[in-house]
Amino acid sequence: MNAITQSAPALLQSLLTASQNGVLLFSGVQDEEGTINDLRLVMLNAVAEQDLGRSGVELLGLSFNEVFPRDTNKQLFQRYRDVLLSGKADRFEHQYTLSGQVQPNWFDVSAVPLEDMVVVSYNNISQLKAEADSKKLTETLTQAFNASLSGITVFEPIYGANGQIDDFRFVMINEVGLRMSGGFTREELIGQTIWQIYPATSINGLFDKYVQVCRTGQSLSGEKYYPEYDIWREYTILRVNIGIMVTYNDITMYMKQEEAAQQSSLLLDDILMGVPVGLAIFKAVRSLNQHITDLQILHANNFFRKVFGTVTNGQSSELLSELLKGDTNLGLLNRCIASVEARLPHAFEMPFKSQGQTHWYQASLTPKKDQLILTLTDITQSKLTQQAIHSQAELLQSISNNTPAGLVLWDAVRDSNQQIIDFRYRMTNRMNNYLTGFTEEYLVGEDLLTLFPRFRGTELETTLKQTIETGRTQHMILTYYTERSDGWFDAQFNRVGDGVLMTYMDVSEQHKAQLAQKEQADLLQLVIDAQPSGLVLYKAVREKLANGQPGSIIDFTIELVNSVKLNTSKRTMSQLIGKRMLKLFPDEEGHAFFDLVAEVATTGVTKEWVLPNIVEGVNSWFKSSLIRHGDLVLFTFLDVSELKHQHKALEMANTELRRSNENLQQFAYVASHDLQEPLRKIQSFGDLLANNYAVLLDENGRDMIRRMQLAAQRMSNLIADLLSYSRVSTQRSPFELVSLTRLMSSVIDDLDIAVHESGVVCEFSNLPTVMGDRTQLNQLFRNLLFNAILYRRPNVPPVVKISARKVAAADLPESILKTELSLTTDQSANIPFFYEISITDNGIGFDEKYLDRIFQVFQRLHSKTAYPGTGVGLAICRKVIENHRGAITATSKPGEGATFSVYLPV
Repeated sequence: MNAITQSAPALLQSLLTASQNGVLLFSGVQDEEGTINDLRLVMLNAVAEQDLGRSGVELLGLSFNEVFPRDTNKQLFQRYRDVLLSGKADRFEHQYTLSGQVQPNWFDVSAVPLEDMVVVSYNNISQLKAEADSKKLTETLTQAFNASLSGITVFEPIYGANGQIDDFRFVMINEVGLRMSGGFTREELIGQTIWQIYPATSINGLFDKYVQVCRTGQSLSGEKYYPEYDIWREYTILRVNIGIMVTYNDITMYMKQEEAAQQSSLLLDDILMGVPVGLAIFKAVRSLNQHITDLQILHANNFFRKVFGTVTNGQSSELLSELLKGDTNLGLLNRCIASVEARLPHAFEMPFKSQGQTHWYQASLTPKKDQLILTLTDITQSKLTQQAIHSQAELLQSISNNTPAGLVLWDAVRDSNQQIIDFRYRMTNRMNNYLTGFTEEYLVGEDLLTLFPRFRGTELETTLKQTIETGRTQHMILTYYTERSDGWFDAQFNRVGDGVLMTYMDVSEQHKAQLAQKEQADLLQLVIDAQPSGLVLYKAVREKLANGQPGSIIDFTIELVNSVKLNTSKRTMSQLIGKRMLKLFPDEEGHAFFDLVAEVATTGVTKEWVLPNIVEGVNSWFKSSLIRHGDLVLFTFLDVSELKHQHKALEMANTELRRSNENLQQFAYVASHDLQEPLRKIQSFGDLLANNYAVLLDENGRDMIRRMQLAAQRMSNLIADLLSYSRVSTQRSPFELVSLTRLMSSVIDDLDIAVHESGVVCEFSNLPTVMGDRTQLNQLFRNLLFNAILYRRPNVPPVVKISARKVAAADLPESILKTELSLTTDQSANIPFFYEISITDNGIGFDEKYLDRIFQVFQRLHSKTAYPGTGVGLAICRKVIENHRGAITATSKPGEGATFSVYLPV
């Protein structure tokens, strides 16, 4: 104890020394007029010395402003002065920053007058006030914690003797977590370990993830399937100051819906684009100097369209820069261009704002030459929880602000009759601020119905009142909570004191997904019903073994049929769907068909066959197939009765053709032997008459013999040509490599007499080598050269030029493509290149209107007296060409020669 004088009362000294509170004794300082204008410190105890950070020697005798130099203490001086002047004690709370500290402390101050002095006693109550505030905050956040729509559990690790984590102990769990725990109460869980409650923890694999997060501090998110309960959980694991926090949601319904959608997508293959990944294909847009300036959208699936808005496939005006709408901060366009230019794949995370919401996506860029494949995977859910929590209050505050659910706490506003007239905002979390677009500062303290009159008289107002009045938890779907016209919110209301805590989830995307799934199902049924084939989808029914495993197949249920099946079976949808096969078809044929389906379901080997059937007394055939898909078997059938009838007609036609060929061969034999023999006798007897008896005949008799000889010769030539024509079709040699250069030289040698008599000049060189029948090709070019020599102009030296070139099938003359090749085998359509061999003469030519006629049997453009022949030669040429899968045509003008073009496969 320090004092200016030793005359202080002993009782006061004892009080100052023994007090646990800080004690200060001030005396009044008066001016000349007797007014107290200052206070002087005359006594203080050790507690006060410590709080002021100075010794008593330094402090005693100082004025009040010297002891407390801050301007904020003027009010404190005035209160002490009033105590001296009034003689009445005063007690109040005061905030003051102690020496050496940054944060101010709260003190309970008592000022008591003592003669001309004031005794100040104070006690530091900062801890008590902090504890009270913390308790209030903890109670509020605990209510939000328990009202969260996500399950939340906090664990603390248990370390073994080796310093490794052996187990985790339950520390906290909210109401949703309890409902998802499998029927446990909070008392049964808190303090217990995971291994005690869930012995199968090592099987599901999450224990190792708990240990990983606890050690590394890196959060983990994912989805987990529990086959023993047939449920799916979506989880996020965060490290907190006491261990780990696990948040989880039951996504079983969503996962099963997704699984059903995937199965439908597999049945439709690539027809439906129901994948949960955005996909787009771009083509580089280059400037004049070949620099990439933008990317054109070639294709985009439904997910990509939902992210970026409407995209029309194949529109040249759809550019990525226009789709991004000038969002330069995203940098997506620059990344895409860089990936294409570098020819390197690239992956990164990116945010994108669409329809007022920002989502995060995992983007993957895969360049393919001048094209780019962009895939987007929504990773928004894994971004929702980001901050580590260091205390229980901070933990609950973080839950409130980072939960995907919106949280709003309202207090009831009542009138003088205690009737609820409004609801005052007491708390709002970040998700609610984000979805509504209003900040916490704007909402807290305001009244709901006053701030937003549109809610007055709505179901929301009624639900809030009922929750407070009855205490029952309420649920509802809000479609008008925000300004968004397409917003859907699943809300839950719980009474908290005289208020309501509303927790809600934005289910707009789930609602859209449900609508999309319905549209997908309708599209699937439309596609199935539009098929010309009948479709039936069977699901195997297996017997149950004693060990619970599925046994052999005992029947099939009908899962899906299309309209073709309904029309064929004369049954309705309700009479087929869900029914057993053997109950619908118990006869012998039904059991035989069951055996086929069971075989395919067991072996997985696809079966195809033609199934005969009698429909309304008419024989019908169906092309049928069975295809396994998991435990399902797809049965398809197509009415091929018309094709079957056509096939039978074709078989009959082929039989008739073979009979005709046999008759033709028989005719050829007769023509070559039986018909030629009488003609030879006629010619021989004619020669005898002309040589031995011509002198006995007059001129008319000799003319008759000459005409008879000419007619017999023409008949012999005609029979020989017909025999050659028939042999082109019936007698063929195996194809071999034939040099057309050598062949043409041989043909000219064979026509040596005609060449010398006519004086014709034949020009050719470097003709190609082709695959063909050497004999028939010889006959082809012999006939063409003979005609070129025969139909020459009088007094004009004949010249024949033979040339060759290689042409593509697409460059053939239009007349060839439409007529000539169609008359040959269908395999000609698969030949890419042909050799064009042209035989050009300078003879009499012909009118091209007779082009089709000259290749027909017995068709002649000139009389037999003008030019000899039977009219079979060019028909033989055409037949040879057909046998070689080629074509023949000609171009000509009367008096200007002709060019015959032969096309043979390369």
